[in-house]
Amino acid sequence: MAYTTVQTMCKILTDKGYTSFVKEGRAFIYNADISRAEVRRGALSSMIDQFFGGSPKVLAQHLMEESDLKSSDMQELQELIDKASRKEGKK
Repeated sequence: MAYTTVQTMCKILTDKGYTSFVKEGRAFIYNADISRAEVRRGALSSMIDQFFGGSPKVLAQHLMEESDLKSSDMQELQELIDKASRKEGKK
């Protein structure tokens, strides 16, 4: 990848607020301004909107039908769902 391509990508990330930089001599030192969790949340939200009609339920159904989930994985997921439901009920 060309230096100018990387430079352009870094500028776009900075313009969007994802990174910041300091200039040291002729070099630009870039740092992430958002956490991995924030990136994951945004990417997942975008993916759900684009591929699953905005429905997390459709995503979950797709994962269960198209993935090789073990019964132990499904049990853990069910426990997480139950826990979230109990929290929702307390509100």
